[in-house]
Amino acid sequence: MDGHDLKQLIKVLRRSKDDDQPLLIHVVTQKGKGYQPAEDHPDHFHGVAPFYIESGAQKKESGIAAGKVAARELAELAESDIRICAITAAMPNGTGMDEFQRVHPERFFDVGIAEEHAVTMAAGMASQGMKPYVAIYSTFLQRAYDQIMMDVCRNGLPVTFLIDRAGLIGADGATHQGVFDLSYLRSIPDLIVAAPRDIRDLKKLVELSREVNAPMAIRYPRDIEDMGPGIQSQRDFAVGQWELLSAGSDVMIFAVGHMVQLSMQAAIELMGKGISAGVVDARFVAPMDLNMLREQAGKVRLVVTVEENVISGGFGEGVLEALSAAGIGVPVMTLGVPDRFIGHARVSQQLEACGLTPQGIARSVHKRWQALGEAGR
Repeated sequence: MDGHDLKQLIKVLRRSKDDDQPLLIHVVTQKGKGYQPAEDHPDHFHGVAPFYIESGAQKKESGIAAGKVAARELAELAESDIRICAITAAMPNGTGMDEFQRVHPERFFDVGIAEEHAVTMAAGMASQGMKPYVAIYSTFLQRAYDQIMMDVCRNGLPVTFLIDRAGLIGADGATHQGVFDLSYLRSIPDLIVAAPRDIRDLKKLVELSREVNAPMAIRYPRDIEDMGPGIQSQRDFAVGQWELLSAGSDVMIFAVGHMVQLSMQAAIELMGKGISAGVVDARFVAPMDLNMLREQAGKVRLVVTVEENVISGGFGEGVLEALSAAGIGVPVMTLGVPDRFIGHARVSQQLEACGLTPQGIARSVHKRWQALGEAGR
């Protein structure tokens, strides 16, 4: 029946409740019904993101689609590596993997809305010598937790997960916020978990993953920026290696992914308050760079972790565990997404609400620093 005929739909549903036998009602709807731009491009109107009504063009926040950056880099690597293939679950456009599909259609597989199957299929391919990349949104990858653990990681298979929409993603709503992946992935043994701070790092991590003979996850936001050449921009990445971006004598901020740039800005804010804060790009959440963590934590009076993930089970808790095991008693402040479901809004508004803007981070650190000073007196 026509799912857009509300009166008829209500009539049928009321009549069906009195039926005493199994009944199947096939309701047919069209995504974006009544709005031509949405009817023509339903994939662009998945959520309730703001758009220009006249043209249907979306009002995007700053940045470049990270999924497309990863897909283009992967397609280029696949030119010289016949092992590489890409798998997605009904999201070739959303994950940017249509870029890979266009160049290597024979090595691209869309399994439909079946994330569990996508992961198990990748495990089978990897066991036979292929190098599969599974591109899935962070929130949807939760469905395949068991397959990641038992089919891929337990067997040590070189499957790489390209986790799109990690962190706060704006107006797609509470069901789509990718703020749990660091917690659920960090619990899996032998899984490498990385988060690039910008476009350059994302490309280098995809390139590094080709040489890694182990399960690996690269998580990145919907939109990503270019922070410019870093201190180690010419160096190759090594698994588990962090990068000291700026030194600090009072506070050391260990930031993950998108939070690195915001933490650098927060450090400048703190400088204006008389607090010397350094920043470390903790691009590998697992394994951690324990040498750098111990070295830098031992130099300051306060350690701060910043992540676009729920605090419970996240990167910050990993830092607490590592410092406790090393017998380093420096106070640790964990900043991240509150342990609640985040509703839809612009990303900038969500960051503000979670205290993860540069001003919010600086404000929280300053307050804690003042508390430490009061305790010292």
